[in-house]
Amino acid sequence: MNPASDRRAQRRITVGLVLQVRGVEGFGAPFEDTVPAENVSRTGASFYSTRQVDIGSELEITIPGHATNDFQTRARIVRVLPGRTDDERLIGIQFLGPRFHRIFISEGGS
Repeated sequence: MNPASDRRAQRRITVGLVLQVRGVEGFGAPFEDTVPAENVSRTGASFYSTRQVDIGSELEITIPGHATNDFQTRARIVRVLPGRTDDERLIGIQFLGPRFHRIFISEGGS
């Protein structure tokens, strides 16, 4: 793989967050899933799914927070890669609304 083709605008970190994902599969069926995030950055995330989704499709994303501080945004699917099984895919999304700030610590801090 060419490292230049896999560059990200923001550093992604692996975290133990759950995403609530709502969208429409490529054949028109609406869905709502709760999935663990594979990784998250300020501008996007990735997760594994068995849903048949298309690059360019939009999703509604909620990352549940503490108390009533849920992070909610719309996202565009920018990458669909093979998953860990034949039925699964790794879905990469770019947030279209607010950036996600809650979990990040300065890279210069200890």
